Amino acid sequence: MSTRIAHFADLHYCAKHLKWVDRAFGYAVDHAIQHGAQAAVLAGDSFDAAINLHEPAVSAFFARVKRLADAMPVLVLQGTQSHDRPGAITPLRALGERVTVADSIHQAALMRGGWMLSEGAGFAAADVPSAIALFSCLPSVNKAGIAAALGPEYAAEKAGEYVLDLCRGWAPANLRARELRVPSILVSHGTVNGCVTETARAMVSPDHEFTAGALFAAEVSAVMLGHIHAHQSWQDGRRQIAYPGSLTKMIYGHQGETGYLLWDVGHDGATFQHVPCPSRAMIEAEFVGARSEEHTSELQSLAYL
Repeated sequence: MSTRIAHFADLHYCAKHLKWVDRAFGYAVDHAIQHGAQAAVLAGDSFDAAINLHEPAVSAFFARVKRLADAMPVLVLQGTQSHDRPGAITPLRALGERVTVADSIHQAALMRGGWMLSEGAGFAAADVPSAIALFSCLPSVNKAGIAAALGPEYAAEKAGEYVLDLCRGWAPANLRARELRVPSILVSHGTVNGCVTETARAMVSPDHEFTAGALFAAEVSAVMLGHIHAHQSWQDGRRQIAYPGSLTKMIYGHQGETGYLLWDVGHDGATFQHVPCPSRAMIEAEFVGARSEEHTSELQSLAYL
């Protein structure tokens, strides 16, 4: 038996992008509800930067999350601290027990009566509940804190080691969930080494937090990520890692469609479909220089279209 989960990431609510972000998120929320999603994950960067509660972007975001939570349980992950400032998503807890805010490392079991959270980083394998789904939550890794404690030369290396150790630590609980036929999901926010940005730039560097191998070490059926704005995925048998990408286009040069992922997650694997959402069309024009008076006249006419 699989669990259908709507996976959104990188909304970046703010005054600048409000019109298009809210249009896309509204479409995605309605689509997820209409297509039977049983839970929703917001995988970080709900906001674009520091924001005040009285701003229209905050009201719009809360209204969309409230509509989502009226239809299904919702997990909201802390994203990059320069976007989701510490405490920015905390007020979402006021929306009720169907919304859980993942701003610390823990596991969250989705039960029929609501969310059950682990007391520490995770459940002991013997204590894994028979749940609808089990989520391992890793908010954005604060490499600045690692650099401050150990020195900048160790930040990248130690961040990678930390993620690998944490994922291996979750493995026994997730393997127990598999025995109980409970779908298991890892939710995080960061950069997989080798991923591609929305402008088709490859992110290849030892400075990135994740490798696909480290994430698969958690022994989950699905890894739901945020941070990179281009949809892409990795597979190991029936297990999948995927970014939905941003819900809409926010910079020039963004290539491909934007949208969210609608997952079907089982105890031994997962599948997903990418659902396109409304976005501005990005038109690229190449000017090769005026070759004649007639050509110049045509270009001037195009400039006024």
